[in-house]
Amino acid sequence: MRLFGYYGKARIRIPVVCGGLGLLVAPLAVAASASAACPARLAYSVTDLGTLGSGNVSVANAINNAGVVVGFTEPTPGKPNGFRWTAGKMIGLGTEPGADYSTANAINGAGQIAGTADRSSGGYGYPVRWSATGVLTDLGGPVTNELGVGNAIDPAGRVAGGQRLANSEGSPVAELYNTDGTAIYLGDPPDSLGAATGINASDQVVGSPAFVWKAGTLTRLPALPGVGAGDAGATAINAAGQVVGWSGTAAGAQHAALWSSARTITDLGTINGIRYNQANAINAAGQVVGTADPECQPCAEPVAWLRNPGGALTNLNTLIPAGSGWTLEQANGINDRGQIVGAGLHHGALHAYLLTPRRR
Repeated sequence: MRLFGYYGKARIRIPVVCGGLGLLVAPLAVAASASAACPARLAYSVTDLGTLGSGNVSVANAINNAGVVVGFTEPTPGKPNGFRWTAGKMIGLGTEPGADYSTANAINGAGQIAGTADRSSGGYGYPVRWSATGVLTDLGGPVTNELGVGNAIDPAGRVAGGQRLANSEGSPVAELYNTDGTAIYLGDPPDSLGAATGINASDQVVGSPAFVWKAGTLTRLPALPGVGAGDAGATAINAAGQVVGWSGTAAGAQHAALWSSARTITDLGTINGIRYNQANAINAAGQVVGTADPECQPCAEPVAWLRNPGGALTNLNTLIPAGSGWTLEQANGINDRGQIVGAGLHHGALHAYLLTPRRR
């Protein structure tokens, strides 16, 4: 499985309703214009979220419906720290005492943040949660070798992610961290599932090999025809129970995938002929964003994309102002207002961005 992104977070022209070309989310108030012969098409304004300190790198991983963005930056080059960005201002979330690494991977409507942080300089990462006021809580428990991640957070503040088993050298396994600090293994046996990557308000948790877990019941999701059932991974789930992620193909490629609430799979394909593709997030309206990455050097750069319900994948670089200086490489999050966050090259530097829909 390929998890796009940097430092551990799983990391692809919007037509308005016109001739059956696509849909626009209701919060952008275009529904009223649907009776027009052909409404205006959408584009995006692009905002550079900047960096902190002396580093020149930042990546946005998620955005909530209030427009608050989280991710990581490098206040010291080579040492990522989590950030929260609100209304034009980036604030560092800090690290655990004596440590130097953190990343913010998800944020809920209350402003609580899920992420990963080490306990000592150069040490293992552990799942963490920041409160809305920025207080960091280590969810990793007492064992010192349990490498782990915090990837998603629900409205109540429960964190989906995982850690490797005690006295093991394996990868993190799926766990759900309750608000009281207790943790639940989602797999049986625990190492049958990789770290969880998404959770919704209905207590449904997703991860890889592609699964949906709810209240102790595990449902495996199918891969595309011609590949093994385990050759697929889920990255996110929306309020309606739609799941996105990736699947291997019979041709040996990796395509973005969408599973309906009935658990049938749709091949979202890829873009620009890129062999490896992954869907990273889905909003309540069913808009999907992700990243296509050639996974080779030298190759074309990764491509950030958007898919409206029933539509094709669209390169987000075609929807931002010409001459902006941006090459959008990752699309990591989308909120119910249709705002998109990720990372791209801005005048050659890898920076976090925010895309906001506008009429054109």
